Amino acid sequence: MRLRLPRFRRPKPVSNWFRSAARGRGDRAARDEAGDLALRRWAAGATDRLNSGHWARATGATINSDLAGRLETLRARADFEIGQNATLEGVIQTHVMDIVGPTGPMLQVRSENSERTRQLERAWSQWWAMPDLNGQLSGVEMLALAVRYMWSAGEFLAQIVTEAAQGRQATRLRVIDPRRLATPMTATGNANIILGVERSKTGRPLKYWISDELDLVIGTTRFASTPVPAEDMIHAFRCIEADQARGVPWVASALQAIANMRDYDEQVLDAARAAAYYAIMLEATGPDVPFVPVQETVELEPRVIHTAPPGYTASQMQPHQPSTNYIDYHDELVAQLGRPVCMPLMLIKLDARKHTYSSARFDAQVYYRTCRGFRSWLERVMLDRLARIVLREAALADGQALPEDMTLRWNWPAYPTVDPVKDVKASSERLANGTGTLLAECAADGNDWEEVAEQRAKEQDRLLSLGLRATGLGAPQAPDADEPEDEDEEDTDEADAKDDNG
Repeated sequence: MRLRLPRFRRPKPVSNWFRSAARGRGDRAARDEAGDLALRRWAAGATDRLNSGHWARATGATINSDLAGRLETLRARADFEIGQNATLEGVIQTHVMDIVGPTGPMLQVRSENSERTRQLERAWSQWWAMPDLNGQLSGVEMLALAVRYMWSAGEFLAQIVTEAAQGRQATRLRVIDPRRLATPMTATGNANIILGVERSKTGRPLKYWISDELDLVIGTTRFASTPVPAEDMIHAFRCIEADQARGVPWVASALQAIANMRDYDEQVLDAARAAAYYAIMLEATGPDVPFVPVQETVELEPRVIHTAPPGYTASQMQPHQPSTNYIDYHDELVAQLGRPVCMPLMLIKLDARKHTYSSARFDAQVYYRTCRGFRSWLERVMLDRLARIVLREAALADGQALPEDMTLRWNWPAYPTVDPVKDVKASSERLANGTGTLLAECAADGNDWEEVAEQRAKEQDRLLSLGLRATGLGAPQAPDADEPEDEDEEDTDEADAKDDNG
């Protein structure tokens, strides 16, 4: 009987095992990635161990879902940073002034009936002087508050209220803090109410649920709310996604940069302060210097020469903060504060030392073009609607109908120009060659062309009544036909002719 001994296979080296295992994992990853790429065709659509952490928060949720859990936090942090950062506060103040200006927009009613348009413009001016229901904010101040709310809250809320005044109905505006717009407890779970806005199935706002409490405490507590019809509300916010119900604070995207900048400044200051604390240190210079185990401090009298113990050298800690790249890094963070509104670093810091004439003009043009776009947006969502309501009330009050050919135009304060001489020449050339109109040129300067023309006519009549030539108010006037020519000029012409003849 033969005994069969079991065969022992030669074991594989450990290195081969690791190589085969790694190759197996790599093949599977390659197959998964190849299948993902074949499906989507984009490398950014593949998920592996290297980018899974980076894209972990890319959930694809709608903006309303994100705002439902983050809106109150974003607004609280935005208000906090605005109060802590003087640069951010200055950016907002500059943007408010660049949008609204010192006097706000001026309404120009255009129609064939010039007398009627003047009456309507005066009616609007009287109403715009104090449209606030509480009698505290003028129209200019209310518009400035709307722009400021865009930075901190991302939206502006105002209720159109009709009250009885002097025996007739008058429209007033009631500015509402956006934090008071919230879903009431009784409506929790209602899919038609999103972040306090009740909407139809197509997304059209129907009602706004406004809290009855004036002073709100951010948290889970919900106060009693009153619904306000959507036709009585002005809800202005920048829409960045379809079906969006609420606005996002403009400063939200820069909050992380603001926090990094403030933390970095504090750390740099701590490092510089620590280096300044240690004024003078004694350092042993040789091996024979006796060891001193006790760390002692000595007060040094200023402006006096002191001696150190034998074998010790006095030295001072070299401060390495702020570093040479501190200003550049700080400017990169500061530049992010104005990027949501295209405000250049020159206007954020109010410093043009590193700008040339051309670069400063280019940066200002990009920013002011963005401001003009925001002004047009304010006209569409707020000013045009209010103007038509006020003008309709004025027409009912005086018993005259509005002109059928009535159109509205808003003249905003003009932006400062870098080279006013060149701008005036360009305006004159446009008027001369017919490519420009007096209305457009005056509107660019924030003026009403009819008022300019009337004022010019008054000044011309007044100067002529005083026996003065009104050459500065228009084209130079030609001399009268019966006016004798200058005798000196005739003599000069005759002398020149004699010289030419020899």
